[in-house]
Amino acid sequence: MEDTTKGIEVIAYKGMNSDMTCKGFQYEIGETYKTDKVELCECGFHACLNPIHVLDYYYPPNVSRYFKVKLYGEIANCDESDTKVAATEITILEEINIDEVIETTEWWKNNNVLDLLPWSEGFAKIQRGDYLFNFIDKNGNILSKEWFRYVSNFHEGFAGVQGSNRLYNFIDKDGNILSNEWFNYLGDFHNGFAKVQRTTDKLWNFIDKEGRFLSNEWFYCIGAFNESFIIVQRENDLYNFIDKKGNYLSDEWFIDAYDFHEGFAIVEKTNGEWCKLYKKGEIIKKKKKKQKQKWKKQSKALK
Repeated sequence: MEDTTKGIEVIAYKGMNSDMTCKGFQYEIGETYKTDKVELCECGFHACLNPIHVLDYYYPPNVSRYFKVKLYGEIANCDESDTKVAATEITILEEINIDEVIETTEWWKNNNVLDLLPWSEGFAKIQRGDYLFNFIDKNGNILSKEWFRYVSNFHEGFAGVQGSNRLYNFIDKDGNILSNEWFNYLGDFHNGFAKVQRTTDKLWNFIDKEGRFLSNEWFYCIGAFNESFIIVQRENDLYNFIDKKGNYLSDEWFIDAYDFHEGFAIVEKTNGEWCKLYKKGEIIKKKKKKQKQKWKKQSKALK
């Protein structure tokens, strides 16, 4: 499966023929080359993150040359058998000999790295020989001392990780775990918040980037932010809305509720009346039966 990332720089290793050509393209040390399109094994400038994989394409050494390069622009990589990537821009940094190829490869061996998976926000997922995961930055630094059963891509500076306890948390780009509490489930960060499900009772909340929960109350079900409000559902099946400060929009709870759309949401009161609920908490009762069907065309966003 191919994955494409923009806006990062990656140090990699490239093999060439003895005349510094690769697939008919002439390279020179110190030069930068650009192209408009990248597709792994089809177009773009190719190199390998693990230098030993270069030997799969250029061998034996007596008719090949090896180079340390910098890739940037748009980068495509895949999760197949090696660490080959392709980019829209490449700079040929320096030539290295076969001994340096092997020496650099020792990093992969010493860290027991089995595979390198797609990049996100400057980090790539790496898989160790025991099938645990971590992250590596563009300079080859491993993010965390701890290795995880699962890691997600980074979103807004945080990635989800599953620890040895089989529970989930977030890790930041400095390798710090976000919360003292581990969760049964979590979602990606969007607009500063991520969904988390508590282990004890399987109830939901949102967590921010400081590790603070959005609401003091945990909910049976929660939606996603829409026009600055999310639908929340209590265990008694009643609905309300909370804002990004965790405040309830209405003192009244509802039998049913739909997302905000153009400044109002459709709600059903406990007496069965369908109404419009506005962002200041004002409730306006519907006037005609036909309006109910029109309002209910809005889709509910609860998970």
